[in-house]
Amino acid sequence: MPKDPTGEETSVFEQVQAVFRKELGLPGLELSLAHTPADIPKWDSLRSMMILRKLEKHFNVRVGVEKAMSIKSVGDLVAALEDKLDHG
Repeated sequence: MPKDPTGEETSVFEQVQAVFRKELGLPGLELSLAHTPADIPKWDSLRSMMILRKLEKHFNVRVGVEKAMSIKSVGDLVAALEDKLDHG
């Protein structure tokens, strides 16, 4: 299980939500796996790439351009990260 900056074990989803909150400046944001950019203020294509880069750095993985282009929801993003964490 991945750890947050305090060393506590948290799910990939929880860590994704924390990055979204910080990057979008929405501290009370409650994500669901079904959320898409249309559902969340400030989540545009530029922010998508910034969020993905922050998450790649956080988890020390590289999702890749082709996979990144197929991410359409929070669930897709979490699945892509979990796949990289499980399989490198």
